[in-house]
Amino acid sequence: MCEWIQDEDFRSALLLWIVDDTTPWRTIAFAIHNKIPFLAPESNLQMKQLCIEGQCGLYYADAAEAYICLELMLTDGMLRARLGENGQAYALAHPRALRPITA
Repeated sequence: MCEWIQDEDFRSALLLWIVDDTTPWRTIAFAIHNKIPFLAPESNLQMKQLCIEGQCGLYYADAAEAYICLELMLTDGMLRARLGENGQAYALAHPRALRPITA
């Protein structure tokens, strides 16, 4: 649903929440380059790996964990900022990391 929002509004988002196993690479790249951390389901292996390697987001296993992660990310501005900065630094150091992984 992120295509519903204008880029200039998206830049002021606190976080990006991915709710399924799709991997919206354009949106992820936009978020990371704008220091917006993300939350992704653990079952989305590419996004989980990006969270771990880039230290730029959190991942969750179920609705209870998603709730806890959302609450943490929305209330801890320092954490959000750090994840956003980590993502931007990772993207600059590993530009190929924000492209689809193909078999």
